[in-house]
Amino acid sequence: MKKIIELEKELHTFECRQSKKRLDELFSDDFLEIGTSGNTYYKSDQINKLPAADNIRIESSNFKAIELASNIVSRSYMGIT
Repeated sequence: MKKIIELEKELHTFECRQSKKRLDELFSDDFLEIGTSGNTYYKSDQINKLPAADNIRIESSNFKAIELASNIVSRSYMGIT
């Protein structure tokens, strides 16, 4: 789970969020996220949305990650922008 948390923190950096190449490497082709709003986000959504977003500073802490299956991780954290 340590690696998952490291990669999630990388996603919080402006440099990573601006690189479609790096985002493509980080998100699996079958990536699916269900946000706290209940909305679903796929790999293509993230690759197109994140580079266009404003430079928002994200500070996060209290990460928790639970492996639900061999290819499913539930993660949570406190985020501050």
